[in-house]
Amino acid sequence: MSAPSSDSIIFSHDSDQQGLRLLELPPELRELVSGPDAPKLQIKSSNSGSTGQPSHIVLCTPSQTYQLRQVQSSNSVFVTRPLLAQDPESGIGNSSICAFAKCSSVLELHPHANDAKIKAKTATELLQRVLRVYTGADDEFMDEDLKGYGKEELFEDIPYSQQECEQALRDLIAFERHGASWQATPKVLLELWDVIIQTAQAESIRLEQEFDARDLMAKIDDTVAPEELMVALLCYLCQTYDLEMVSPKLDRIITVQWTGKMSAMADILGQDLTTNELLSRWRFRLPEAWRQDTSIEAAEELKSKQDQGNGKVNLINRGTDGVATGTKRPMKGRNWHERLKRSK
Repeated sequence: MSAPSSDSIIFSHDSDQQGLRLLELPPELRELVSGPDAPKLQIKSSNSGSTGQPSHIVLCTPSQTYQLRQVQSSNSVFVTRPLLAQDPESGIGNSSICAFAKCSSVLELHPHANDAKIKAKTATELLQRVLRVYTGADDEFMDEDLKGYGKEELFEDIPYSQQECEQALRDLIAFERHGASWQATPKVLLELWDVIIQTAQAESIRLEQEFDARDLMAKIDDTVAPEELMVALLCYLCQTYDLEMVSPKLDRIITVQWTGKMSAMADILGQDLTTNELLSRWRFRLPEAWRQDTSIEAAEELKSKQDQGNGKVNLINRGTDGVATGTKRPMKGRNWHERLKRSK
């Protein structure tokens, strides 16, 4: 074999090969991680038992989720490092590279479904399975076995980014109290909203315009509901994550739809409403300027969906032993209208 020329590169192969996987980054992610303030990335896995779908691994940025897929290649890729080799005869150093790993496949990143609504729904369903259910009883917060139910701990097992999990938590009107994450029952939410809308009307607070959320909550008796739950409900209806960072006002579409759906769930209050009664209560729960957004046709549609079981909110209450239960305790204290009288 002829001696290498001065411009040749010697290639060697390390006998102790390392096990590596190559990850191909899309342009937007490559730009994100190479920037001066590169965020922390997380690798999570889905639980096939909770979704009914095959398990998969995802990579999460603070705001996006990518699914990892292994793609086989017909060409092997060598991972090398530079070495400086010296010719034993001339003593002259030669450029050299050494392959310490060989990869026959590449991990590709694919964004989750482009439809944001589908993604949010999946994250919502997963979180709904693990949130503790608040039925209005104060002694629920006295449970000694609340460890592991905090928001950040729950997010670790949800295969979505932090932002997507936060959005799902807001859409569920979930709240944190005593180190655990809770979701109130529809009955509790509806009673609380009745207090809020009645208080706003009594105090001439126009919720369809910018309002002081803290001032509104201060006018409501603290026995009505935990403050954290009031904040969660207002954040959802105002479509914000922080009531103190902005001057909130109710989102018109969200509020009209939510109050209609909740009013149609007559069974949560043990009522059997006619369509006209449903329409009347729906309008009662809206700011006066928005009552024109309701109609008898919309009320009939809501009632029809409720009668078919399509409008119900199904809650899964995970007990202290981690097993899903359906136990619900009645609310303590007086009704919302009695509490409202007391708060005035």
